Amino acid sequence: MRSSEQQSGVCVSPRLNVAGADVSPREKMPHQRPRKLPVVVFASPSPGGEGRGEGEPYLNSYFQNRRLISSTRHSEPPPSKIGFLLRLTLILLVNSNLIRAETKAPDNHSKPIPIAKIKRSTAVDFERDVLPILKKNCLACHNKTTAKARLILETPEDILKGGDSGPAATPRQSRSSLLLKAASHRLEDTIMPPPANKVQASDLNPEELGLVSLWIDQGAKASLTVVRPIEWQPLPDALNPIYAVALTPDGQFAACARANQIFLYHLPSRQLVGRLTDPQLINSGLYARPGVAHRSIIHALAFSPDGNLLASGAHREVKIWRRPQDLRKYSLASVARKAVTALAVSSDGKSLATGDDDGRIQIWNLATGRLARRLPGCHGAVHSLKFSADNSRLVVAEMDGACLADYDIAADGGLNLRGRLGSMKSPDGICLDREGATWVASFEEDAFIRVSRDGDELHRIDVPGRRAIACVLGGEERRTLFCLSAATSHEELRQRKSSARIDVVEVEVAGAGNP
Repeated sequence: MRSSEQQSGVCVSPRLNVAGADVSPREKMPHQRPRKLPVVVFASPSPGGEGRGEGEPYLNSYFQNRRLISSTRHSEPPPSKIGFLLRLTLILLVNSNLIRAETKAPDNHSKPIPIAKIKRSTAVDFERDVLPILKKNCLACHNKTTAKARLILETPEDILKGGDSGPAATPRQSRSSLLLKAASHRLEDTIMPPPANKVQASDLNPEELGLVSLWIDQGAKASLTVVRPIEWQPLPDALNPIYAVALTPDGQFAACARANQIFLYHLPSRQLVGRLTDPQLINSGLYARPGVAHRSIIHALAFSPDGNLLASGAHREVKIWRRPQDLRKYSLASVARKAVTALAVSSDGKSLATGDDDGRIQIWNLATGRLARRLPGCHGAVHSLKFSADNSRLVVAEMDGACLADYDIAADGGLNLRGRLGSMKSPDGICLDREGATWVASFEEDAFIRVSRDGDELHRIDVPGRRAIACVLGGEERRTLFCLSAATSHEELRQRKSSARIDVVEVEVAGAGNP
């Protein structure tokens, strides 16, 4: 008798995998995932084959006994053969469907993110409302430095311009804008931000998408720029840092800047002569008492060759003072984006060089007060500059460049960079001597260093534990080196504490040019 499975013509083989390999469940290859679905094969009693038991599956009998085909080539096949071929065809179809079912690639397409409907009575502002969203999730890959697909999202103009795929937004048509479609995952081939991105940008939430959508529907406009005047406030009385000092060529007077005040001293008697006052600061009501020269901290001072003019530089302005009256000759407009950090007057009194904290150097005509030349930016803030005695050179201390820039001045006033001298940490104030060498205050080395025009270190004056700030050659024969240093840390400056000192050193080579 045949079993119920044999009678029905169906049996389950645990030793056949999908590919038809003869592998038992305990003999699987390493790391091979077991198949969950068994293979269904059909069997029928042997069609008279010798040595084969009743009901034994004969899946491969067709391939093992070709006589079944050749003997009936010119006659109709027996019914058993027709059933066998039908069963074989069905087996192949079932197995191929199982393979496709198990190897079908998963659908990684993210579901669309809903876009919230934002209701507000005011217009959406790009810089205040939209730009922070883009900064957090989009600008890491779509900025002017790194513009993937040549798409920049920093300004409304950039967004409307778009990239390789066209404009990122269409004013008043948010639903058709690529920016909103990609961010809300409504494009089949583009999802933004990409999954598992390197900058860890996350998907926009419905409220953020709604805000971007509303901004586009309102016209994708730029933010209104409101220019507000600077409202100056008086400097605190306890804030009195010294950032600049200047001497008259005859060595009789010294000007010292404390915060926004300028103190004048008579050096032979060591007496205070007075303080300079700008009457406009009193008339404006910003200050009630005289003795204030600028609205902000003064960073630079320079005397003219005859000592009758004094230039002072502060935030975006330079003032020219005439001795002995406290009067300005003129103001130089747009002299710096922020602070004027260095000043120098040529020996003939015709030119004024200014340096600011972003590395710009400008040459001004003192007769007219107009800009004559502008030099390319230096390496960092300009902390000091000096003309040579014959006005053929201009030496600049580059704070971040850790060197001195040496410029040649042509007959027509043009300047050419001759080279960079020395190697010191944070050069600050400088002065020139008659041999063409430069004394420089090295802020981080706590020393005053004399450097030749070839860049060699000739002399060094150490002030251990004190920051070297400025130096000038003065006295009757210009052989006295005045060294300004301070032992103040950055933390003490923040606490409005300061400690400054001027050391006097006699040197062999006299000074040249304006101090």
